[in-house]
Amino acid sequence: MASRSGKPSPVGGGRASSAGALIELARRQSQDGKRAEAEATLATLRRAIADSPKNREAHFLLAEVQGALGKRQDAVATLRAIADDPSDAVAHFRLGGALREAKRLAEAEFALRDAIAASPTMAEAHMELGNVLLAQQQTAAAEAAFRQAIAVRPNYPAAHYNLGNLLRESDRLPDAAAAYQEALTHNAGFVEAWFNLGITYKSMQRFEDAIAAYGRVIALRPQHAEALNNVAVILRSLGRLSEAEDLLRKAAAAKATFAMPHYNLGGVYGDGFRVKDAVDAYRKAIAIDPDFAPA
Repeated sequence: MASRSGKPSPVGGGRASSAGALIELARRQSQDGKRAEAEATLATLRRAIADSPKNREAHFLLAEVQGALGKRQDAVATLRAIADDPSDAVAHFRLGGALREAKRLAEAEFALRDAIAASPTMAEAHMELGNVLLAQQQTAAAEAAFRQAIAVRPNYPAAHYNLGNLLRESDRLPDAAAAYQEALTHNAGFVEAWFNLGITYKSMQRFEDAIAAYGRVIALRPQHAEALNNVAVILRSLGRLSEAEDLLRKAAAAKATFAMPHYNLGGVYGDGFRVKDAVDAYRKAIAIDPDFAPA
């Protein structure tokens, strides 16, 4: 992450150039996501920090790599080392995110409120605060935080999406659908928003709208097994068994470890009085997942 000026924090002379070169090396090493290279990245970034102890860029990148390796407490410590300036909203925001990943939710809330105090228009901080509050089951406060993120940045798809999730979980389905639609207004390729809009429409018994929403998921991601499965369930309920069977076969092929399409194929076969096929499908579901309760 860049400093507030948009450039890495200056530390002076050749030492800054040395740290910058190490940071670029760390980025290249971490590209492939392999653990050995990531461990090498940690050592590289520690050298950068030793060279320039207040280099924010190096601390931010080190914390990212530590988090990717599951070293969440180390990431928190790395970010705390530079979150000593009350006006540094980005550092407090990053610290809040690291604390949330480390399940230290009360501390995360404080850090994010510090970020917001430093920069009240930082929409990301309001949204992350909403995530933290929701994880603490403070639903009303989380909703207020998501809405504040939207007030600060009305065209923020992720904030509308998170608000939609909260509203859906609260069984406020028309409001949830409206939130997902707003997210999609600003990002028509937002697969997760289309998928959850489909779930919401199905819960509202707006079946054709649900099919259309899932259809957008499949158009964007043809191998999306869950969307293929969910459309098939609706089609089966509407008596469109041949279409449902076709989609369930595609869902099963798209994700070999997904038992649900096989279970639902069993239901489609049963509806068509294909008893042997139904039994075989149920057995396949259990073979994939022996603990699969519905089968």
